[in-house]
Amino acid sequence: MILNLSFFIRLLNTILSFVYVLLLYTRRKRLLHINNLIYYLLCILLWNASYVFLGFTTSKHIIFLYCRIIYSVVPLTALFIFYFGIEYSLQKRVSKILYLAAIIPLASVLLSITAPLQHWFISFNAFPKLIFWDRLPVVFGFWFYIHVVYSYILTLITCILLFITAKKNEVKNRPILLSLSILLFLFVIVNCLAIIFEQYHFHFELFHFMFINISYLVIFSDEDNVSLSFMKKDLIEASNFPILFFNAHDELLESNSIAKNYFFQLGMPIEKYKKISDIFCNNRLIKLGEEKIESNSKSYCCKDTENDCLFYFQCINVYNKKHKVVGKIINLYDLETLNPLISQLQKEAYQDNLCNCFNRSYLNIQKEKFLKPENFPISLFVIDIDGLKNVNDDFGHKTGDVYIQTAVEIIKKSIRINDLLFRIGGDEFLVLIPNMDIEAAKRLSEKMHEKTKECNMPYPVSFSVGISIIEDVKDDFDTHFKIADDNMYKTKLSKKE
Repeated sequence: MILNLSFFIRLLNTILSFVYVLLLYTRRKRLLHINNLIYYLLCILLWNASYVFLGFTTSKHIIFLYCRIIYSVVPLTALFIFYFGIEYSLQKRVSKILYLAAIIPLASVLLSITAPLQHWFISFNAFPKLIFWDRLPVVFGFWFYIHVVYSYILTLITCILLFITAKKNEVKNRPILLSLSILLFLFVIVNCLAIIFEQYHFHFELFHFMFINISYLVIFSDEDNVSLSFMKKDLIEASNFPILFFNAHDELLESNSIAKNYFFQLGMPIEKYKKISDIFCNNRLIKLGEEKIESNSKSYCCKDTENDCLFYFQCINVYNKKHKVVGKIINLYDLETLNPLISQLQKEAYQDNLCNCFNRSYLNIQKEKFLKPENFPISLFVIDIDGLKNVNDDFGHKTGDVYIQTAVEIIKKSIRINDLLFRIGGDEFLVLIPNMDIEAAKRLSEKMHEKTKECNMPYPVSFSVGISIIEDVKDDFDTHFKIADDNMYKTKLSKKE
């Protein structure tokens, strides 16, 4: 049994690799490039664990078995760090053509398994000379040198990709990324020198120790990618509606907790790889009306036949860069929940919070709709509060807000419940009153002025009113607005004379 510093470092590498693999596995769905890093660390784990077990045996045949494991793991380690480098640097999945890069590592594995039957890769040597850290009973064949050169080429390409990525301005983990790139380069150089000069006593386990820790840090020091992945996940989970993700074969890949709970309550628990047709094409959820089909989606209303709940079903296609469908996202919106939400949003979008009346945005929507024959004649009032600036200067803006609210209450008490009141500026309002001619409009204006005299405030309450009458559908709203606005300013100027 060989117990030295090298043995304990390899044992530590094995334990660290195992721990990091577990940590990464729990987050594998959050980051694009995490799977290849897991495979890479598993190879490092197997590599170092094999050397640890070598320390417990003196049997040449068992040592030869571990050697076959080690030498088959080497190209796989280079392959997965290569795939990791591509996905991390380019931020996209490895293309299918690069799967061909696995041919040599897989051939090495096959030749390693069949090593007792052929001598192409490694073969047993009952009388070993001093090579590779101990007296290993191994003779190398031509394929060994092919897979070594191949592994170094992949590692150097990875080194270059990570170095280029580290030089980008937007990279936040530059020091760690540069460290991994330099470490990979040094590892290749040291290995080449070891082969050239036949000096195999370099402490490669130290390289492995640094590889394991720096590789893990590369992922979790990349704050932007990690934050973005968590935000995406949290955004999906924060949704109040079921969301389901399917692959190109219409098989379920993932769903949020709302979807899982909803279908569980329906008595139709969903599980991974369940077909869309098995989930939605049943007697429980029936389609209402026609489908609305767009370029990348379709939608329709459906009904739950047992509880009469109405849903808006939306299926969105997900495309790759070649515009090929690679998946689908299905959203189910509960209309009973959605309708009050829409009403609340509309209220917030079209209502002035200070005055509790409509705002200018709603006026732009309603002004043309209001011009109907059954509403003529329509009285258009433009009302401007007098002396608001003086009140703000003398008493403060909070008192100014109270002044505005007081004036609005006077207007509301003077008009009918179906008349429309809009706040169109800081102290300016517009009122639309159907079926009111000019005489009735003048009487209403006088009524408003009378009500201002009833106010008991430390400042005078008054406003100036301008009126215009819209009598025909051909009349232009904006023209009448300008007439009323001009009349209002004439009234205001007359008060100053």
